[in-house]
Amino acid sequence: MKMLLLFSLLLFSSQLSSSKATLTDYIIDVHPPMSVKLTNQKDIQAYYYSFLPKIVAHTGETRMIHTYFHAMSGFAARLTENEVNEMAKKKGFLRARPSRVFNLLTTHTPDFLGLQTGFGLWKSSEMGTIIGKSEPLTVAAFSSRGPNSLHPGILKPDILGPGVNILSAWLGLDGSPSDVPTNEGFNIMSGTSMSTPHLIGIAALVKQIHPDWTPAAIKSAIMTTSMAEDHDGKPIKNEQLHPADFFVMGVGHVNPSKVVDPGLVFDIDKKDYIGFLYSLDYTDEQVYIITGDNVQCSKIHNISQSELNCPAIVFSRKQCVTVNRTVTNVGEAMSTYKVEIDMPDEAMVKVVPTVLEFNKLNEKKSYMVSIVKSNDVSKKHVHGNLRWVSHKYIVRTPIVIVDHY
Repeated sequence: MKMLLLFSLLLFSSQLSSSKATLTDYIIDVHPPMSVKLTNQKDIQAYYYSFLPKIVAHTGETRMIHTYFHAMSGFAARLTENEVNEMAKKKGFLRARPSRVFNLLTTHTPDFLGLQTGFGLWKSSEMGTIIGKSEPLTVAAFSSRGPNSLHPGILKPDILGPGVNILSAWLGLDGSPSDVPTNEGFNIMSGTSMSTPHLIGIAALVKQIHPDWTPAAIKSAIMTTSMAEDHDGKPIKNEQLHPADFFVMGVGHVNPSKVVDPGLVFDIDKKDYIGFLYSLDYTDEQVYIITGDNVQCSKIHNISQSELNCPAIVFSRKQCVTVNRTVTNVGEAMSTYKVEIDMPDEAMVKVVPTVLEFNKLNEKKSYMVSIVKSNDVSKKHVHGNLRWVSHKYIVRTPIVIVDHY
């Protein structure tokens, strides 16, 4: 019995030791060296190799899988658990995580959504484009919905784009052209993965025309020029054919004809994003991994979700009654904007100042928005719009009042 117990313990110990000695693919994040700036890829690669176990570095054993030069500071290597633990003691080490294989996440799978050409319902329906009848804009049932559960003070979704019955070139489910008949190299699909390329293409168009604009400014231009109604003046509807609110449609449907000339934009500086990350209790190391900047929390002002300069405002009746926003003039150099507020009777907001006067391009002006009245607690959400109107531009900002967040 004692011999059996001893054998079992030895076997367990051997298995435990074996698991720690098993080679696994790891992705390693490291700080760049502080004392010297590495200017070429050869020096950077040598720095990465200095983190590998000495016995591996000396023998030339192939453990390095990939070295990163742009997306991050770090490398991928085959290591044992013990080697990773030793590496963690070295100066400059940030973290190590096992490499994982992720399944592609999309709203289209072979079993859900989409119509296949050449057979089935699409072939037998004998239906095509309807001419002469304008259907109202409707948000598909599979479209993302708000509010944002993690950061409800930031409006989600942002914007609507075409995503239903999108016709496009088609390479088959596995992306292999050889599997697609030559006369069926296209498909019609639906999903949020179909609307995303439309918005990315529009963003690229704005960037081409305004190469100095930040991602936040481009996003602002797309959102503030969007349509909350269709071309016939009918409100955008949800999947039940009722008027959609901002937690269903975001600010509205993208309007490509106006995005390159929005008049005003809401810009966000990189330091504001860093301050927002610190408000979420990110550490200095985690912020470095995301931004690539060596910053210290003690030297950065925390930015709450309501303080981010977003082109939409979400109020909390209990926590947030005043927000500040800053707009940048990208329209006409000499221009005047007057505020217009469209809110339901049960809610009232105040804007100070009510007029913004600009004398040059890229000039910034700030204003304050406050809840004056919001008494009807029977409604979970109250929705309205704030517009800055000039003789040429209308810059629309949605306002949502919620119970709390």
